[in-house]
Amino acid sequence: MKKIDQFDTRDKSCLTNKTLTEKAISIKNFPIFFGCVNHPYEDDLYTDMDFFIERETGLIQLNKLIPLNLLYQEQHAFGFGLSWENHYNSFS
Repeated sequence: MKKIDQFDTRDKSCLTNKTLTEKAISIKNFPIFFGCVNHPYEDDLYTDMDFFIERETGLIQLNKLIPLNLLYQEQHAFGFGLSWENHYNSFS
């Protein structure tokens, strides 16, 4: 397990721009990538996820944002078939 320490830190609400002060929950050692890789699991990257709540709006936000090049290092989800096609069409 390799813990990362590089983040983009969000210290203000993305909705109201007020300072995030109330931590709702922390999940320790959470894997940052969901998908198949070609390396041993010992090389997987992990971090602690800290969720903050903004009481005024009820919005829950992460305050440590994983750099996108790590978070989306590989394609991790793609569906085929009629159900997925309907989902993609509805979503768009």
